[in-house]
Amino acid sequence: MLEASRVNHEGAPPSLSRSVIDDVDGAIRESNARPLRFAPSSKLDARAAHALSVQRMASRMALPLLGPATFLCLRTFGRYRIANLRDIRLMYRRAIEQGRPTVVCANHLTMIDSLLLHYALGSLTSYVFHFRRLSWNVAASENFFANPVLRMIAYLGKTLPVDRAGSVEHRSRVLDQIRHLLLEGDVVTLFPEGGRSRTGTIEPEAVTYGVGKVLKDYPRPLVVCVYLRGRHQTGYSTIPAPHDEIYLDLELLEPRTEERGVRAGKEISRQIIDKLKDMEQRYFDELARAIA
Repeated sequence: MLEASRVNHEGAPPSLSRSVIDDVDGAIRESNARPLRFAPSSKLDARAAHALSVQRMASRMALPLLGPATFLCLRTFGRYRIANLRDIRLMYRRAIEQGRPTVVCANHLTMIDSLLLHYALGSLTSYVFHFRRLSWNVAASENFFANPVLRMIAYLGKTLPVDRAGSVEHRSRVLDQIRHLLLEGDVVTLFPEGGRSRTGTIEPEAVTYGVGKVLKDYPRPLVVCVYLRGRHQTGYSTIPAPHDEIYLDLELLEPRTEERGVRAGKEISRQIIDKLKDMEQRYFDELARAIA
């Protein structure tokens, strides 16, 4: 299991130390020394693959308009603050630069978690010049695709709709889209719980196995595990409380399994959700120490 040093929230320096960066790069190089397995081929037909290419192009053209507007809303109207942005963005950039199949997996408490992740993981400048660092998202169609305006914004924001009550064929098609994007070198953000937690904490029993189904066939996939929540967040909500500080912790995980088929997908999904649960426990432990 590959694990990068986590971001320090207590008296963290303005940037990661050279030793930490070297440790992260050394661990990744050691992992890259292992033999490759063959990556899966795309299962999308030519029309579906072309549709994703068109969406990518439209999103890139809209970024100079939508990007500043989104970041402005988060910083000016929401007044959200995220500590150690430089550290977080550096770790994410170092992960992406490895060129491996990469997904971002996070806990899920609000409707704008994907936007907060975009803001935390990269600057507007980095997304303009390195567009593939701006990850694709998968969002519930009933939340973001029922309204024409939201549907257009979601489309231009590199979002794939998923009907959580849809058929097996529909869900398989969404997974095929994700596999295709990873083969194209894109990054995809997924929420392993499948929806916002109704308890305010990660619910391992609610984990969906989609991310494992996607990653099980890839050679040395990399998972950017992110735990985020507002300091005043007690349960799920539409948005975090205005003016809140957003706690964000980041670790890298390389899932490994000797299983095959369905069992491999479940094992990988379990490793990811267990990592996120450990990160959540660390947050509450730090919170308890701060209160004591």
